[in-house]
Amino acid sequence: MKFVKKGEGKPRPATGHSGEWGMITVEPGKDSQKLGMLLSHFLPEGTFPMAPTPIEMIYLGVTGKVQVKGKNPGEDYIIEPGDAVYMAPGDEREINVIGTDPATIWVIMVRG
Repeated sequence: MKFVKKGEGKPRPATGHSGEWGMITVEPGKDSQKLGMLLSHFLPEGTFPMAPTPIEMIYLGVTGKVQVKGKNPGEDYIIEPGDAVYMAPGDEREINVIGTDPATIWVIMVRG
């Protein structure tokens, strides 16, 4: 069992992101065999460009509004607190913060 207190975690560089800062709270291969959890904070106008996800991922809204747009028609979602979107390996997505408030999402990752 692992308990993570608010504010705890290991800072993660935001490779490819703009206006984002994350904290790894459960690290795959260290804290868990396959599962990873990251608390990702985005500033207003924060983004991540269209790219495929190499692993299974879930984005779970905590604060603010985040647009997750996929490559395929109809894949355009606004995540607000309590909303979630699942992505299979290879799904392409981009992220954009909506509005003038910062946004926070939990990123849950499952490695094969």
